[in-house]
This record gives sequence, C-alpha cells and structure tokens, in this order.
Amino acid sequence: IRDAEAAGLSPDDTADRIEAELPSLTGSWFKNLADQSGSAAFAEGQAITLMDQDQVVDFVVRSEILDGNTCDPCIRLDGTKLQVGSPMFFEKLPPNFCDGGHRCRAILIPVLKEGA
Repeated sequence: IRDAEAAGLSPDDTADRIEAELPSLTGSWFKNLADQSGSAAFAEGQAITLMDQDQVVDFVVRSEILDGNTCDPCIRLDGTKLQVGSPMFFEKLPPNFCDGGHRCRAILIPVLKEGA
C-alpha cells in the first residue's frame, strides 16, 4: 500500500493492485505470522506465570532440544540459570538469540526454592 501511495496510485488502483496480488500469496506467510504470535504469547505467558510464582520459584534453567536442528546460540544457552524477573531473565527469554526465531524450541524449567 505504501508503494502504491508513493507511486501516486489512486485508492481504486491500489485496491486493484492488492486484489491482483492476493492469489499469489501462499498460506505460508499467514502460518509464519501465526507461529510468531504463538511463540511470543507462550514466552510472555511463561514469564508472567513464573514471576507470579516468585515465592516458590528460586530460578529457571533454559533448556534446549539438543539435536541436529538446534542452532549454535541455543546450544550455548542450554543450561543457563536465570533469576526470574531479572534483566538477564528477559534478555535470555526464548526465542531471544535463536537463529530459528519463532521456531525456537527452548523452554524454561523452574527450579523451586527449598521447602516450597
């Protein structure tokens, strides 16, 4: 749409251009968008839940699925201990640093406080 505006196309010509391009779009763009949104929602939901449990959670450990599809940054982050709610916690929250982006399979494993 921005390109159409920059090219000086009328609203009708812009609509025609969009309609002409729609059949060439595949479902993969929409699937990627849904995957990204789902990954972000999961990571943020996990972070919020862990912060709400700070009375019983001592720290978390970032755990990666270590197989042939695991990227180098995630291999290096595997086993990293993070204090829930700390700046490092948010910095290292999956899928941050993952070459696969929203396809990251890392999880955070909560370690409970003694006696919790």
